[in-house]
Amino acid sequence: MRGGLDDALAMALTSSLHIKDGIPLEGSWDNYFYTRQWNTPPELRVVVMPSTSDKLSGAGELGVAPVFATIACAYARATGTMSKITPDDEITTIEGLPATVGKDLHPMQEAWLDLDVAQCGHCQPGQIMAAVAKVRQAAADGREIEDRDLDEIRNICRCGTYTRIREAIKAGAENM
Repeated sequence: MRGGLDDALAMALTSSLHIKDGIPLEGSWDNYFYTRQWNTPPELRVVVMPSTSDKLSGAGELGVAPVFATIACAYARATGTMSKITPDDEITTIEGLPATVGKDLHPMQEAWLDLDVAQCGHCQPGQIMAAVAKVRQAAADGREIEDRDLDEIRNICRCGTYTRIREAIKAGAENM
């Protein structure tokens, strides 16, 4: 089982990025076996990312089963670094985000709806989770979210709604 999960992790990572010395680099499927043998951190914990959607999305579009999407892949895309260890008690998925504030929707999700950000919806969970993480990081630093923080969010929106995404992040940050 562990070997299959390692293979899935390597496939998920190399479908979009290549890891060398813990740093994500641009990659391709040609790098799959290299990544599988040498660059997959052995201490990385694979985490199943549940979805309320019946349709395949994200890594599934690239031929990788969505069940093998990992916290590491999302973390690497959002921060530009590879997490080596992810504590189990600190993992929050998009489904669990509202529970962190005790409401039906998190303030960032409310801002997304109020500003009508979503078009196709494929990137929305990742965009929202990255936005919440950036706002929390800025708050921990004792400051408001700034444009330079928004520039650091590397999630791709294939519909190009970046202006509305940025507006929603700023609006959501005001209520967090």
